Amino acid sequence: MRWLRRLTRPAVRWVTFSVLAALALQGVALARLDALPWMRAAFLLVALALLAWAGLHRSGERPFWPARLLIALAAAGLFWLSLLEAALSCSTLYALGFLAHAFGFLAHASALFALLMRGARGGTAQLAVPFLLRLGIVASSTLLLLLAVEAGFRLVIPVKVYDIVPDGFGSAPCLVDGEDGLLYASPGFRGKYMHPQFLGTRVEINDYGLRDGLDEAAPKRAGEASIVVLGDSLVFGTGVELNETFQERLEERGQEICGRPLRVFCAALPGDGQYQGIVRLEALAARAQPDVVIAAVYEGNDLEDNIRAGARRHGLLPSKEEETRRRRESERTGPLLARFLRGVRHPPFWIGSSSTVQFLLPGLEATLVSLGLLGEQVPTNQFLNWMIAREPPGTVLIGLGYTQQLLRELRERCQTLGADLVVLVIPAAIQADPARFDDLMSWYPPAQRAQFDRTAFHDQLVQALRGEGLTVVDMLGPLEKEARAGRPPYHREGHWNAWGHACAAAEMVPVLKGRFAVRARDR
Repeated sequence: MRWLRRLTRPAVRWVTFSVLAALALQGVALARLDALPWMRAAFLLVALALLAWAGLHRSGERPFWPARLLIALAAAGLFWLSLLEAALSCSTLYALGFLAHAFGFLAHASALFALLMRGARGGTAQLAVPFLLRLGIVASSTLLLLLAVEAGFRLVIPVKVYDIVPDGFGSAPCLVDGEDGLLYASPGFRGKYMHPQFLGTRVEINDYGLRDGLDEAAPKRAGEASIVVLGDSLVFGTGVELNETFQERLEERGQEICGRPLRVFCAALPGDGQYQGIVRLEALAARAQPDVVIAAVYEGNDLEDNIRAGARRHGLLPSKEEETRRRRESERTGPLLARFLRGVRHPPFWIGSSSTVQFLLPGLEATLVSLGLLGEQVPTNQFLNWMIAREPPGTVLIGLGYTQQLLRELRERCQTLGADLVVLVIPAAIQADPARFDDLMSWYPPAQRAQFDRTAFHDQLVQALRGEGLTVVDMLGPLEKEARAGRPPYHREGHWNAWGHACAAAEMVPVLKGRFAVRARDR
């Protein structure tokens, strides 16, 4: 009973409540994660030690104030770290959640410290307590302000700036996972991009599940010519309005291209490679009855995507469902909290998960780069960096092999449908724009820059595809010409802008005219 009466004192009661709540949250984490990593074991030991202190502490004793400060920090930290781990076991946590936890910890620790230090005596303690309390209040107030700003931006711009926000609250997302593991667009979706570089760009999906005219969800009509376009986010039109995409520009010039009405079906979706293109064509072929199929190969990521798709087809990689299961299993058994706290210390966490940073970074980029606080935000990735090496690693050549194989399969399917295949090779921004390439090279010491070549692998890719007997439209020269003339064809973030799409349409028109002329002569 005396032990229970001691727990009723305000300071000890709040420490005890914090510790018991933390133990309950650790129980939740244990139930969800089925593991006891070292960090959780340490939490349990600290919790037991704090409970022992709460039960054994005598009312007449006043421990030296640093010990009380550590007790307040330990009790509050234990609770909020346990809450953080329980949240991470349920879903991924982003900047908003981390700021909320950090604010809660500081406010909680300040309140506990104030209770524990009430009535403290002594010169050092008497001077230190008000200072520490004020410091805690200032810090927690600053975090509360940051939390409010992040929450406000979250209402305007999503965490993932390439997400397409639906017009109606609670509407289905634009892109959903299909049973075959591929992404599909939701028929009837209406929404817009919130990326700062093309804020408000509209996206509307017709009844085919295509980003196309809403009145075009009907089979090909008699007397019409048709083209099916396959590709990823560049062809889908990320960053431009529908009427600015190159496929819509082609449709407008139908009489010039084939002398009759022309329907262009855009079956491209973000993240697609050539394997996904084969699946899209199979699903659309009966309605579209294409005369020509345009397969866009984007060097920024298609070769890497094709490696993954090819390896899965040959059983060398697990399926997407298996990858998801393994990832969740590793999260259930690994030190999830430790990995998260390590990630928080690095800029990519904030760049990739804070709506505030996503919104403000484009405007502040030049200033931060000039101050040396941020590297050039050149749109690239590790695989693309390998591709522009003078001696690309074997992985790149494997990607080239898979791409050739998939395009051969696509050509065979087109022949079955009676359609011609045209391959549109799209270089990445750092390949087509010399200024972007120079930005990337500025990351490397001068001695290493000679190891890279902007166009060598691109030329090898085009030659390899032409060696397969494919009709190839090479966009490197035209896009580079526009960039050198002061008309950049890419958004800063790496997708084509309206000028890039116009350039692609201009290059495609004479090639398509030639294909339709040959088809008319043969017919």
